[in-house]
Amino acid sequence: HQQYYKTKNYSPSLSIMQRKTKNQVKDINTTKVDNHKNSSSKIEEENNNKKNKNLKEIVIAVSILLFGCCFNVISLELLLEIDKKIGTLLTFSQFSFVSLLGITQIFKKRIIPLKYYLIMVFLFCCTSVINNFVFRFRISLPLHSIFRSGSMVASCFIGYLIFKKKYSKSIIGAIFIVTIGIITSTLASLSPEATKEQPDFDVKTYSIGVSLLLTALIMAATLGLFQEFSFKKYGKHLSETRFYTHFLSLPFFLFFTNEMTTSFNTIINKSPNIEVINDFEIPLSLVYLSMNLLSQYICVTGVFKLLNCTDSLTLQLTLAVRKFVSLLISIFYFGNHFTTYHWIGTMLVFGGTLLYTLIKSNEQPEKKPDENNKGDEDIHSSNNDKKQN
Repeated sequence: HQQYYKTKNYSPSLSIMQRKTKNQVKDINTTKVDNHKNSSSKIEEENNNKKNKNLKEIVIAVSILLFGCCFNVISLELLLEIDKKIGTLLTFSQFSFVSLLGITQIFKKRIIPLKYYLIMVFLFCCTSVINNFVFRFRISLPLHSIFRSGSMVASCFIGYLIFKKKYSKSIIGAIFIVTIGIITSTLASLSPEATKEQPDFDVKTYSIGVSLLLTALIMAATLGLFQEFSFKKYGKHLSETRFYTHFLSLPFFLFFTNEMTTSFNTIINKSPNIEVINDFEIPLSLVYLSMNLLSQYICVTGVFKLLNCTDSLTLQLTLAVRKFVSLLISIFYFGNHFTTYHWIGTMLVFGGTLLYTLIKSNEQPEKKPDENNKGDEDIHSSNNDKKQN
């Protein structure tokens, strides 16, 4: 027997060791697979928790944004009834108020480079001033709200042109519907039905106002996409961004000192006084202005919180919904004139916005193979190799 084992180069003890080694390898592979299954289940649970947390943040941000911005529109309507040219003074007051509340940021280390803030300041300041400046060009607040609801159109256009983003055909179709609605509402203001209540209506003045609205729309979309780009590169520092975009804009208003002084004197003289405490009276316009500043700060806070939770297009969608609610307040509470064609344009704008929402929610991002799946594949492939061996 010993001679037989020697000739065949075979050992009983070696055979037993080989079988034990194979069993140990199988146990190790089984343990590895179980560990990867447990780790993948933990990762899935963590992802679900992150999704739920993100959803709560979005709901809170949207609530803050809608409350602040709609209340801001009410105070704006009340101020415009006193003075149509209050836009520049109002913008300066809003910027000063936000800067004052965040003044402690100036003592903290800045994360995002100054050159990025200078670009943001230019876009943000010009957009804000233009949006408040257009009311002197026969632009009504309902048309202002409808036109600005097309910000998602400008956002897609700028995103494709500058940031090389790509959008599906369905989203492009929804954007086209919104565009048709904006054009319809804009042309509806030129109809005889709309102009008969405005004897001093001038087409040239109105055209300048529409052109300014279009310019502000494109600049606002560019600002949103640029902020998104900055946040991806340096992180989302909301308090810092809110402070510097407002604070660095203040020197710009030195060019409008005379105009703001005239507007301030107008709202003080044309507004009745109300008693506050013990025969102490203040102009009612200052109460409206304070309401506007506080609601504007709440609105800006909601915008930055929502931008922290989601992307620029979703932010523009939420702002469009806010504008629709503001539109209803402006029409039914303040009695702004609204024709049938205005309603058609409005339905197209917000119908296209709703369509975009449904399309966006059904689109699933491409899943990239992660390391855990790759590890599982390596284990299964190694097991198959061992079986073949």
